[in-house]
Amino acid sequence: MSFLLVDFLGVILIIAGLVIAFKKPRQRPGASLATGDADEDPRVYVRRIAGFMLAAFGLALTVMFTTFHFA
Repeated sequence: MSFLLVDFLGVILIIAGLVIAFKKPRQRPGASLATGDADEDPRVYVRRIAGFMLAAFGLALTVMFTTFHFA
């Protein structure tokens, strides 16, 4: 049963990582309304990288623990 806790944690990490990665950037006050400004913001890239790293860690954790549990 302990592997279910680790799997649940892994699924939470995957969901949280994907939410972080695909979250729409907020419009900053004073910034233009052009859509090109949001994609050029370095914080968007940092959030995408961090989100995908968190999701990948959750996936790896879940797969490894489940595989070793049933092996």
